[in-house]
Amino acid sequence: MRRFAIMIILFLGVFSAQTGTVTNYIVNTLNDNDDGACDSNHCSLREALDLAQNDSNPVVIEFEAGLMGTILLNSELEIRGDDISVIGPGVDKITLSGQNSNRVLWISYFADNIAVSGLTIANGNSTNATGSTSGAGINARASHLLLEDLRIIDNYNEFLGAGLSYTDGNNAVLRNIEVSGNDSSAYGGVIINGGDGTVLIENMTVSGNSSNNSNGTSGMSIISNPGTTTIVRYLTVAGNINGNGIVVSGNDPTFIDSSIFADNEGTDLIVSSSSPITVNNSVIEVTSSSVSGDNNLIGMDPNLTDLMFMPGAKQQVHAFLNETSIAKNHVDDGVGDAQCGQAVTFDQINMSRPQGAACDAGAYEQYIEDLIFENGFD
Repeated sequence: MRRFAIMIILFLGVFSAQTGTVTNYIVNTLNDNDDGACDSNHCSLREALDLAQNDSNPVVIEFEAGLMGTILLNSELEIRGDDISVIGPGVDKITLSGQNSNRVLWISYFADNIAVSGLTIANGNSTNATGSTSGAGINARASHLLLEDLRIIDNYNEFLGAGLSYTDGNNAVLRNIEVSGNDSSAYGGVIINGGDGTVLIENMTVSGNSSNNSNGTSGMSIISNPGTTTIVRYLTVAGNINGNGIVVSGNDPTFIDSSIFADNEGTDLIVSSSSPITVNNSVIEVTSSSVSGDNNLIGMDPNLTDLMFMPGAKQQVHAFLNETSIAKNHVDDGVGDAQCGQAVTFDQINMSRPQGAACDAGAYEQYIEDLIFENGFD
């Protein structure tokens, strides 16, 4: 299993390999107008993205210090081009809203080496979108894609992956993301259907999403197509409504480690009989499938809280109701590819891993109170 960790390290190098001249744009307004210029007087995110797609240099788009609020989109934003990074100031600072009538973000087939971080993606609606109606929040098909430190919330469509749809691209990293409150006719929260290469999903909470089909998947669907290896670490899929939690299918390998599947209205984990999936170090409350792997707790309740903001955190997670949760300190780093304290040193909300003897399963690492201050200095 360690060979997959090496693959990820090599893959992540793509995102830091930009050299030479870099073009920087600073977004300094919350309006969505595009007059073709991006300067100190007026630079919208739409203007910056339009200019970026034709730039021969790598492009970094950031936001003016102190700029906060919601960008109300008149139509979907598109990222098309190579070597483009959109670096938001934080999910609590800038929200991109589709106003319940537009998809929020389309990341094109014709894009490569794309990174998006530090934003809330909300209120998208791709029902009438041009082309595929998947992904009302984000529909991404780029290669060498990094999505990180995002909230994807309250989006709606009538097809697949109302919150996030990643399909057909080659190589992606999806990390430190909350996907909640999204609604679809079939796959409410997330659909992953990659092309060639590796898809890494790490520190993600998929919760409170719904499907209009009780036989559908309200939380997450992973399809490993020929040529794709999907690696999942520290994922929590819980509390999704009117459908199954997560369904895994496809012909190529999916490796799931250190994750929690519980409290969904349907079955928490379903694995297609032909799918080569290995699960280690995980907690699975309800499954109808035979699960291959080690150190799993099946048919047991991990005792999660409702989806909530922990003190100081900007994303919601499912914490543990008590110190005796079976998910606490459950991860055995000698099994599978958990990479606790090695490649994976933080949880979804930036808490150090491990807190205690071992890492906790799921996207949240339970904070250990400092006993000196809790009990006094004696």
